[in-house]
Amino acid sequence: MFRAMVILIAVLGLVLGGTGVQAETCNFNVSSGNWTDGGNRSCGHEPTNADLAVIQSGNTCAMDDAAGEADSLTVESTATLNIQASKKLTLRSSTTNSTITGTVNLQGSASELAFIDNDQTIDGAGKIVGQHNAAKITVTSGETLTSETTIEGKLKITDATNTGAFRNHGTVHANAAGTLEISTNTISDNAGADWRLSGSASATLLLNQTYTVVPTLFGEFTLSDNGTLDVDSVGFWTKGSLYWSGGTMDLAANAQIRFGVD
Repeated sequence: MFRAMVILIAVLGLVLGGTGVQAETCNFNVSSGNWTDGGNRSCGHEPTNADLAVIQSGNTCAMDDAAGEADSLTVESTATLNIQASKKLTLRSSTTNSTITGTVNLQGSASELAFIDNDQTIDGAGKIVGQHNAAKITVTSGETLTSETTIEGKLKITDATNTGAFRNHGTVHANAAGTLEISTNTISDNAGADWRLSGSASATLLLNQTYTVVPTLFGEFTLSDNGTLDVDSVGFWTKGSLYWSGGTMDLAANAQIRFGVD
């Protein structure tokens, strides 16, 4: 009887423990190479959805997997992660937030950085750069993505079912010929947030909250270089100011915009 119980406990341990694979810190530690090449990493394998993926300072990693995964991502200062066209990195963040102090480039059509399973935060003084109108950052249904870093260029921040949320606690900067679109159920920010349009006369910042209540924001808006602030929703009120030295505002019918709200 005792032996049978020991066997049962052992079997349960295998079932509940899954495959027994432990979360690892997978350091990308070569000057240049591919995400899928385990020889480029301290852990010896491509990161799994339980691993902490790190691109170490000075190194450049090419995301060459259409279904790459990690629990979280760290891109250290002077490091670069290039997510190639039609390639995707999915982050789960069950243990820690992602930190970008280097650069993540969404390089082409269908380049994707996806955040699933939990509310997640991207911190760090680096940047995520969209280089194609069809590149995207996706938020899982019902969850919130908070960005404390800089998101710039041209890309789309979206959620599949119009139930996700995006919070800008850093900088959103449309600075390339094309559109930086935020199309989530809700859009919010904090008092330190910047919303910028500069660097290209053909740049558009498109805010498209699908929730029907006008949000109250707190950040500052800068519109220059003849770019376009496109509000394709109910609009917004912000306690911040508008610095307008050139460009256009294109508002949907019945959209409300107010700056300097008390």
